[in-house]
Amino acid sequence: MRRLFMLAFAAAVFTAPAAATPDLDAFATVADIRDARISPDGRRLATGCNGAGRESVCVFDLSGQARPVLFAPPDRASVSSFYWASDRHVIVDVAFSYREGASDAHTVYRNDRGIALNAETGATATLMHRFTRYLGGINNVVSIDTGNPDSVIIQLTGAPGTLPGTGTRLRSSEEFLSTLYRVSLDTGDERRIERLPPNVYQNVIGADGRPLARVIYRQQQDRYAIENHRGRAVFETQPGGYLPEIWGGMDGGSALAIWIRAGSDAGLHRLDLESSDLSPIPHPDAGVGLFGPLLDDETAQFVGFSGYRNDLPFQTFIDEDLRAVHESVGGALSQAFGDIRVRLTSWSRDRNMFIVEAVHAGRPASYFLFNTDSGELSPLGVEAEALDGVAMGAVEAFSFTASDGLEIPAFLTLPPGKTRADGPFPLVVMPHGGPELRDDARFDWWAQYYAALGYAVLKVNFRGSSGYGVAFRDAGFGEFGGRMIQDIADGAAYLRETGVAREGGYCATGMSYGGYASLMLALLDRDEVRCVVAIGADTDPVEIMVGSLHSQRYWEQYIGPRTMGTQRAAQISPFRRASEIRAPVLLIHGAEDSTVPVGQSRALERAMRGSGRLRYIEMRNIDHYFTTTAARRTLLQESGAFLQQHLPVD
Repeated sequence: MRRLFMLAFAAAVFTAPAAATPDLDAFATVADIRDARISPDGRRLATGCNGAGRESVCVFDLSGQARPVLFAPPDRASVSSFYWASDRHVIVDVAFSYREGASDAHTVYRNDRGIALNAETGATATLMHRFTRYLGGINNVVSIDTGNPDSVIIQLTGAPGTLPGTGTRLRSSEEFLSTLYRVSLDTGDERRIERLPPNVYQNVIGADGRPLARVIYRQQQDRYAIENHRGRAVFETQPGGYLPEIWGGMDGGSALAIWIRAGSDAGLHRLDLESSDLSPIPHPDAGVGLFGPLLDDETAQFVGFSGYRNDLPFQTFIDEDLRAVHESVGGALSQAFGDIRVRLTSWSRDRNMFIVEAVHAGRPASYFLFNTDSGELSPLGVEAEALDGVAMGAVEAFSFTASDGLEIPAFLTLPPGKTRADGPFPLVVMPHGGPELRDDARFDWWAQYYAALGYAVLKVNFRGSSGYGVAFRDAGFGEFGGRMIQDIADGAAYLRETGVAREGGYCATGMSYGGYASLMLALLDRDEVRCVVAIGADTDPVEIMVGSLHSQRYWEQYIGPRTMGTQRAAQISPFRRASEIRAPVLLIHGAEDSTVPVGQSRALERAMRGSGRLRYIEMRNIDHYFTTTAARRTLLQESGAFLQQHLPVD
């Protein structure tokens, strides 16, 4: 490989100049560039972008000879992901909200659709557009089929328990029923290829359209099997709440990389599709918290895995050529800018052009284009241009011992320019959602805004979080409203005892499970909680344990059996214990939330109405993820003022 030559660009991306007065709009603005991906022929760049205040997709001609193309989602819809399906087509996965019922008691369903964006003309085509009312994933592209570059193969599946009477293709059934379609990227029209046998949960097809394997899942019996292309079972298990995940093909399609998420064989494995041999895939760095696959976009072959090292994203490549590029680019950027993490987000078919993401703790990510022929590394943009040159709060990883002796990892964000020695600070506790997710040291616009106001922000990766091994995750089972909440309270107590957090209590704020945890802290740690900001929060967990049998099995691991007694259900429910909440509460919920029904917040608002302790904001046309600048501005403005009212910095 030729020696890297760095083009000149602003080193301020990785520096921290003097602090400035917080600019709310700068923090609220959706990302200017994210998840950048290069086309297979290396001629175009697709990125997540800011389209008039909405998370959108922009496509650029790298030669500069064509105008950029913009895809912005319509109202009551948001971009979930995007990827190249051919040299000239980007598939944008869009989540639409679909309502049923009266406006004051409606149910919101999520309808995922794939939209093909022509990078040359800007024209769009909704894939399988004739299936207008299918409630579920209609964007399951199982092969980009490189031999037919103007079409893809989509699998449409009806799961057991599909609701009748909602205009869906399939009614209630004890079996999975699946069909394969070839779908035009130019028109969205589909042509049926094959009706699959019952209970085919996943059809594994190579990028070239060649069948590799099938996953058979009998939900009632909880039986999971992988069959090779000749129909012979090569792997069988009873997965319980965790289905194994197929991460991609290996060795030209003769094997699969599969992640077994529970049990004695938990971990990443190579499954030989002929011999049935299941062998562990070693991951050499014990500090990597395994969480996702790295695939070659063109071949769909497994080339490595992503995880965390020192609490920032990290990649490990098993493909030697990709490993060499990763190490070379990473070394050059680290030498120039210090302790950063480098990710190869995509590469061209000939592996001459690479998109590189550079991540620094607490600061917006930067993107680069690397040309292996010339050795040039060219800047593409910064995640948050409005914050370029603005001081960010330092993010520090640490751990503490919970009250029952378990070691708990956490992150502390301090006000810009401050260290622990400048404390104590007013403390905001911010639990993550999921709950099977994790926080890390990357830039967080929400936490950094609070830090800019003068607060220390604590993020606790409580037991049950992902990224710290199976035993740590499983320690959260049955502790949805118990020890998982106590871990967060113990973290706040640790910071108070060590002089980082100010005496006199803290405020708790979070989204989804993080909002639920914040409300539960007001019950479990009521003497310390000064206020709560809960966004899109579960308020009565037992009531959301619905869906397929597999989904219910998963949630019962964390929450407990759906048939739990009334006393236990009330113990973990902020709604049923509303009269015990003494802290002031700011409750915010998107009216189009299909993940946590808006009725969860409405119920708590009714229960606390007249108490004088709750302010409720319901946001029209907003879903669970707050993917517009306007929604984020409301979140920061309302919650920032609420914090300053109940936990003043001065």
